[in-house]
Amino acid sequence: MLCYVQSYEIGSNTLSQALYKEGYLEVEFYVVSQLREMCMLWCRSRKGAASFFMSTVEKTCSCFGHSDVNITDELTARTRIEIDKAIEDGVRIFLFGGRSDFDDLCYDLVTEKRNADPQLNIKRVFCFALDKQLRKPPRWFIRKEYEALECPTKDFDYWYTAIYYRNIAMIEQSDLILFWVEERENSGVYKTYRYAVKKRKRTVNLFS
Repeated sequence: MLCYVQSYEIGSNTLSQALYKEGYLEVEFYVVSQLREMCMLWCRSRKGAASFFMSTVEKTCSCFGHSDVNITDELTARTRIEIDKAIEDGVRIFLFGGRSDFDDLCYDLVTEKRNADPQLNIKRVFCFALDKQLRKPPRWFIRKEYEALECPTKDFDYWYTAIYYRNIAMIEQSDLILFWVEERENSGVYKTYRYAVKKRKRTVNLFS
């Protein structure tokens, strides 16, 4: 079972006490990424074990889009505005995980902003779907300038399942999600969008 907890101080006694009341018998904290000031909380309950991702400091934005997107001047301008607004609102971590034209557009605009003002300390993070990809990136992966490469979920045997749960983990860690998505029932990006809406996450769909 995967659960996610945000905005708690690492090692918080208050959090530990709250979890104990919920029936968790053991609690263990360990660092996942110093860069993103992330940690993982492992708990054992009467019903089994659970892993919790915890974010403690900076706001995070994820980017998702269909594989093929017509990148127009208008879309570029609108996306730049949304990224600027996100940064003004305190977003400093941008998560990428896809190979879509929209992902590339967001990456380029975030990089443009980062280079224009290094003091913002913007971090670009690529999230793999499979843990083994951290050790040996697949051929399709283009090594751009990322501040971190991570796998936010456990390793899965089935590729599509791994992508879905990677996307879910990215959504759970995000304060804002930028989408370029249209309604396609069999689309993984659309399923991710529906999940974000269901979780009442702040979303911006640049398709509409």
